[in-house]
Amino acid sequence: MDERISVMPRPERPLDPFAGPVEQFAFDLRKLREKAGSPGYRELGRLSHYSASTLADAARGQRLPSLAVALAFVRACGGDEETWERRWREIGETDTEEPAADSPYVGLKAFTEHDADRFFGRERLVGKLLGKLEHHDTVLVVGASGSGKSSLLRAGLLARQDGELITPSTHPSLPRTDGLLVVDQFEEIFSLPHRDEFIAALTGRDHKTVIGMRADFYGHCARYPELVSAVENAQVLVGPMTTDELRKAITQPAVVVGCALETGLVARLIADATGEPGVLPHVSHALLETWQRKRGNTLTLTSYHESGGIARAIANTAENAYTGLDEQQRTQARQVFLRLVTPGVGTEDTKRRVKRSELAADEVVEHLANARILTVDDDSVEISHEAVIRGWPRLKDWLAEARDDLRVHRRLTAA
Repeated sequence: MDERISVMPRPERPLDPFAGPVEQFAFDLRKLREKAGSPGYRELGRLSHYSASTLADAARGQRLPSLAVALAFVRACGGDEETWERRWREIGETDTEEPAADSPYVGLKAFTEHDADRFFGRERLVGKLLGKLEHHDTVLVVGASGSGKSSLLRAGLLARQDGELITPSTHPSLPRTDGLLVVDQFEEIFSLPHRDEFIAALTGRDHKTVIGMRADFYGHCARYPELVSAVENAQVLVGPMTTDELRKAITQPAVVVGCALETGLVARLIADATGEPGVLPHVSHALLETWQRKRGNTLTLTSYHESGGIARAIANTAENAYTGLDEQQRTQARQVFLRLVTPGVGTEDTKRRVKRSELAADEVVEHLANARILTVDDDSVEISHEAVIRGWPRLKDWLAEARDDLRVHRRLTAA
């Protein structure tokens, strides 16, 4: 006998379409869902790449959902997005998709020297790095992707000591400097043709050097005896934040600009982040998205859930940026993303910096950069953070389909 219990979903609160424009909007969303065959919110979530709770909240009528959530709901139900967007804007709410210029959170970007006043939670690790540098010429900073290495080097170290920061892909040869040299994203060097010359020049320096590298490339260092000799006695491991460090990193940036976070939001963020590897960019991005949906001067748990939370905020942002393109541009976007990833061989996939002129898709690149999924400088483009590779299901599917071809292409490029 099957003893499983079937739990019926809780019925939605009835809505009065004449109670105001927000309730009418939600009322009509429910009607649209009924017209689509009354799919469950989990099914709508699968189709729209938003969580079921976020979509259910959109049809609750307590407040107007963000434009992104509303259009995702409509798209999943087969509605006309242009008509619904026009209705959303007529209600008179501000489009919360536009980034707040005064946000204390940096999202997927690494903290820089200019962000030192909002870089919290890593004080102990900064002290450890400075101590190592006092007694050693070369220090290796190693940690998992998403552990916060780049932010530590920029907003932690370079905000306190003058120095120059480079990455192997942007500087084929080392700059001539007598001061501190910081080489971030050192893992890039192992897939570049000039790696032997670069490593020899780096380990031959007579001045202070700090190397930042992803932990899954640690074994590659053993191929270079001079590199092993340089770093074996001076290493800083960037591990996960403690609960207190995480709480400080979440709350203090908002405090600096005079804002507050609901107690429930802080508790939820800490619970979602604790024990998750490489979670910091997800936390930072979720906080930025929550900030853009804040109520007055307060960041709320409701806004956090609306953003998709730590689990889905990055995927939601990437998916919204992608679906905002036309059919031809979506094809170009796929090609762009595949060019910007180096498939891992015994390691995780790695983002790859490419000259902008090689992509021939300026409009698409600008669109994705405005969504903070890509980072663009004067002549190059890269994915903002490898968390996009890990967290966006569509990109993971593309990579799975093209993995063998990409590996051949990267080998030919290096040759």
